[in-house]
Amino acid sequence: MRISITSVFDLRPDKWGLRGDPYLWDDIREEFREVFLPYDQAQFINDMVSLFEEKTGQSIDNEKNIYIEKYAYGGMSSGGISPEFWKRQAIPLLAHRLREVNMMYENIE
Repeated sequence: MRISITSVFDLRPDKWGLRGDPYLWDDIREEFREVFLPYDQAQFINDMVSLFEEKTGQSIDNEKNIYIEKYAYGGMSSGGISPEFWKRQAIPLLAHRLREVNMMYENIE
């Protein structure tokens, strides 16, 4: 049975860094649609960092917020991406969820 890892993105965070972050979340989620369990957690983290940098054109280690026109839908911080949110919250949260679904998947097999 092939199960996509996109389920780790299903439950969205209660709080975001900036208003563009949910759109980037959805965009990155789509990149994993054809990626299946089990999936190495370290590889996932590397892929997340690479996708962040590909989608934003900036390093995740950037200390300043990033503006991406594609994610601008109105409002004060519209289009704003917070590298800090992704580095400190989003990626660790998703990696933790992946570890859990990998363990559940191994028990199913």
